[in-house]
Amino acid sequence: MSIFGWLDTRESDTFAKALAEDLSGRIPLDSARRGNIAPDRARNAHEAIMARVGAFARTHKLGWYTKAHLGNTFRWTLQEKGYDKEFVDTWTHNILVAVSGAKRDKS
Repeated sequence: MSIFGWLDTRESDTFAKALAEDLSGRIPLDSARRGNIAPDRARNAHEAIMARVGAFARTHKLGWYTKAHLGNTFRWTLQEKGYDKEFVDTWTHNILVAVSGAKRDKS
């Protein structure tokens, strides 16, 4: 890895966009706008998304810059899809907490 390898955000960007796509498939925009997300659906979406985030964070070396970029890319992707600010902020916060708390695999 070059000295500036920690600035490479291609993988985290791709992951963040895929994560936002996954979330939008699990919680459609119409449901989020109406605020009528079934509790089971919300819980299942949260568990699935957080599992993906944890797995990604454990298998990739993420510095503060790539973590921040991942969060911003996730946020922007959801905003472009039309999700409201509170929904986007809550999910982005949860993603960043999960990324920051994951212990990286030593292999």
